[in-house]
Amino acid sequence: MRHHSTHRLAVIVLMLLVATIARAQVIPNWLHVDGPDGTAGPEYVKSLAFHPSGALFAETSGGSLFRSNDDGASWERMTAVVETNSAGGIYIAPDGSLYVTSRHLYRSRDIGATWQRLLSTKPNTGILASMELRNGTIIASLADGGIVASDDDGVTWRNMTLDLREYRPSILLQSASGAIYGIGRDHALRSTDDGRTWAMTTVGLLPYYRFETAVLGPGSLFHVCDATGMIGRSSDDGETWSIVSHPAPTHLRGVSPRGHMYAAPKSQRSLDTGRTWVSFFDGNLDAIAFRGDDEVVAAIGGLGLVRSLDGGATWRPILSDALTTRVAAIDAGGDGPVAALADGAIWLSSDRGTTWRVASAQPPGPIRAVAGGAVTLAGTDSGIYRTIDAGATWTRDSTGDTTEPSITVLSTNTDSTYAGTRDGRVLVESTDGWRTLSLRAPSEIRAIARTAAGHFIVAAADELHISFDGETWRSLRPDSTTTVIHALAVDATGVIFAGVDSGLVGSDDGGFTWRPMGTGLNRGPARSIVADLEGFVFVATDSGISTIVHRDRTWRSINGSLRSRHINVLAIAPGRTLLAGSDGDGIFQARFSGWSRIDADNTRATLRCEPNPATSRATIVIAGTTAGAHRILLRDPLGRLHATLFDGMLDGGEMRIPLETESLAVGAWLVEVIGPHSRRALPVVVMSR
Repeated sequence: MRHHSTHRLAVIVLMLLVATIARAQVIPNWLHVDGPDGTAGPEYVKSLAFHPSGALFAETSGGSLFRSNDDGASWERMTAVVETNSAGGIYIAPDGSLYVTSRHLYRSRDIGATWQRLLSTKPNTGILASMELRNGTIIASLADGGIVASDDDGVTWRNMTLDLREYRPSILLQSASGAIYGIGRDHALRSTDDGRTWAMTTVGLLPYYRFETAVLGPGSLFHVCDATGMIGRSSDDGETWSIVSHPAPTHLRGVSPRGHMYAAPKSQRSLDTGRTWVSFFDGNLDAIAFRGDDEVVAAIGGLGLVRSLDGGATWRPILSDALTTRVAAIDAGGDGPVAALADGAIWLSSDRGTTWRVASAQPPGPIRAVAGGAVTLAGTDSGIYRTIDAGATWTRDSTGDTTEPSITVLSTNTDSTYAGTRDGRVLVESTDGWRTLSLRAPSEIRAIARTAAGHFIVAAADELHISFDGETWRSLRPDSTTTVIHALAVDATGVIFAGVDSGLVGSDDGGFTWRPMGTGLNRGPARSIVADLEGFVFVATDSGISTIVHRDRTWRSINGSLRSRHINVLAIAPGRTLLAGSDGDGIFQARFSGWSRIDADNTRATLRCEPNPATSRATIVIAGTTAGAHRILLRDPLGRLHATLFDGMLDGGEMRIPLETESLAVGAWLVEVIGPHSRRALPVVVMSR
């Protein structure tokens, strides 16, 4: 009996010990938040097509077919053709009949509500392409060779190309005058008599039979030859050809009714029939569809769907639960919205990252960096833009350059806001716009940090550049094996962390010497690092998210219920909230219970203006903030830095700062208080005298 009692006591002690350890690990419960997610659907969109009814159809890389009746806001999977996991494409006939090809050929005459199987093939083969000719004949290209046709609505089929059976066209087109083209990787067939006879066509000046894509444009047939990167055009059904672009993109995705050409790799656009090409979006163009002269919907690989309503001049993402979402940046903005760069566009959250909405307007892209707050900043290939109305309007800042720089990173620090450029420079916000520091790094800037002592740490490629004054710089490699420095952060004690290919390295002496800091850390490159002033450091690697408390230097995983391990970026939002942006699975949110005092400090602080509105003078009253270094800024109605009202130490008691408003323009100005734990903003309305 005594033995059993002792055994039960040991079990109870063990259970209490396990429970205590579990509580100490502070593993959060991760929530896959609303907004830019997309875990329910395919990896990327393979083809797009508008139906005459207005429905938008999307075929995915997994072969599934989706339909949207609300311009992409929601999607329905076409379950009747879900077996098309090797679908060859979508074709919509002029009368609205919808054809989908895979191992079988399906047709729907009621916008996808019901489906009819018209043609089946042998196992391990399939149908490469199909279309309905103007005379009503249905034709299909078979994976095991030849083109077949049906003149009786799919009841019986005949072979149209007995003498050309070895050819396997993957593209079928019919020109405006009725000529039919069957185009494969190494051949091009042509018929001018409704498919009764076929002949090889040399496609004029194109020297190779390695056709990557072929699309119809208004009045012209375009071919792309990937062997030379050459685009040929014919306006007379292939009788004569001209070379319109060389070198050119190798994947021509479509030609709009306006004659604009869209192509990959990347996302390129030509407004002059292929003579010159420019990038119009960040990411690879996988598919495109047109409706009328102005509406364009494009599928950007790894990013999702984007729409243009002005012929491709400007683009906005389509919020969809059926598309993947890549989150490239998140920045928490204190009193202002949290900002995220997802699917190549800016999203905003006013509730600490729980729900998201896409900004109603976007700055000209591609957008590469974002900084949240009462004044939200966007870094693009054409400079820095800002908004003070939650993305409704954007204004471009002046950097003093003749040509605005391409921005790669934005960093909001306690002392100021910094921007890194593609050509290796660092800009700092000032009352005169943006001024340039003396650094000239040999490659693009990837991360910027400042220590409490005011030291600059800048990451560019595999080197760190360190300066005590922003004028004199020295360069070093923190790790002998790394090729890319992914992230930087400075913790509460001044330790500098750098995320490198091999994991995490740190420096206790301002960056002079570095050592590995990843004992117990998840393996893989450290892609993002954030630190707070309580001593917590969070790191994202290929295995998920880990945290460390400075005083014990023990890393522990906090993946918990996190459904994605591919985390690109971390951010700390107000309210003990940790946000994680993934590479394809959207944004995750967790309430980290290890924090103790940040919420209390921020809730206790008060900020007001007496009077507000003001005419000639006012007083800014600050009370209850965390003791420490503070900066108080005055921003004009466009959010630009106008003056620094205070730069020094606050003890947490009440402080009153006079504000002369008589010389200020009428409008809504912004007072911003930046402290150790918070970034507060107060609108101040200046009225006419």
